[in-house]
Amino acid sequence: MYALRPRAMLPITVPAVLAALYGWAVFASTFRHPGSIGLNYIAPGSDWMVLYGALKLAVSGHFALTLDTDGFTSYINTTFAQFLPQTMFYRPWVYPPSFLVMLLPFLPLGFMGSYLAFQALSAALLAAALLYRPDCRPSARWVALAALACPAASINVVDGQCSFLVAALLVLGFRLLAARPLLAGLVFGLLSFKPQFALMVPVALLALRQWRAMLGAAASAASLAAASAIMFGPQLWLWWLDRAAFSYRDSSSQWASFERMWGNSVYACAALLHAPPTVALILQFCAIGLGASLTYAAYRSRLPADARLAVLLAATVLAAPHFSTYDTILLAVAGLLWFASLPDPSLKQAILLLLLWVVPFLGPPALVPIGRAEPLLIAGFIAVALRQPARAAFRPAAALA
Repeated sequence: MYALRPRAMLPITVPAVLAALYGWAVFASTFRHPGSIGLNYIAPGSDWMVLYGALKLAVSGHFALTLDTDGFTSYINTTFAQFLPQTMFYRPWVYPPSFLVMLLPFLPLGFMGSYLAFQALSAALLAAALLYRPDCRPSARWVALAALACPAASINVVDGQCSFLVAALLVLGFRLLAARPLLAGLVFGLLSFKPQFALMVPVALLALRQWRAMLGAAASAASLAAASAIMFGPQLWLWWLDRAAFSYRDSSSQWASFERMWGNSVYACAALLHAPPTVALILQFCAIGLGASLTYAAYRSRLPADARLAVLLAATVLAAPHFSTYDTILLAVAGLLWFASLPDPSLKQAILLLLLWVVPFLGPPALVPIGRAEPLLIAGFIAVALRQPARAAFRPAAALA
């Protein structure tokens, strides 16, 4: 296997380090002077307030308050007032009830303790996943370190979001797949807490004919759903399914106006370029179909496992009906895995990696017009990754099924 070559990394090292330092400077400044550097994230862990607040309400039997978005936002502002320098606007709960089960162990730690613990544990899980059975072992430590240092990682931490966990589950699941398919499936099932990032998993498993992993994923997701229904009541699922369907169906809903249009999805980018809602929705479905086709092609190819995983991670972002800037950590990990798998990286390939690294600064597209071309960058990266030449060390896809 190959290690990352210093000569190939040199042209992008300085701008990549500066971009990472800037991202973490934004995080540090948010503790004292939010918005003094870069975007105003209001307070560290502002999104974690939503997760922790909903968990407290569910455990106390008052989860119905989350059904009222205005009431829930007011509850967040009141409950966490000591951590907030200003009032927050529109903070809905949008996760399936199964996520409450995964959050339960953090409840006794309090808000700040749970925020720090979740970020630390999910970051450690991502690092462990990247270090487990990599294609390019000499580069694995650098890939893991870079993934935790990239600009998207700093945004994930400052928001108190879950992108470390999403990336960790995807990487770990596919790293486990060849040796322990059932366990890999159980890991994939945990992604049901953010189902938009699980869309490409069954496509890859179908391409590999990994039926045991599919069974494990279904069992894991169903078990989480059943546990949440038993603990918090089945009505939460009825509400969430109705709310999820309505939010994506109604282009004038609060979700569409204040969340979806501030995301980075194909739908959001198309709508911001003045495409009618119906056209934007069609383009989003086309992105899902394209992502699925490219993922299937990757997992039927002779590309190395990590190069195929890079394609899947990028296709996952391209296809996601909604994702935010912190979720672009999937793109950073994709770029790092792909670059580490190259036998002899060129300057052009190094520049492409740098573009994926700085994607967070191209968003949100609602504020940064050039960010509306982000889907084209992702699609271009996938096309380049799929053209990577095979080498003797590659094993056929059938051998990994």
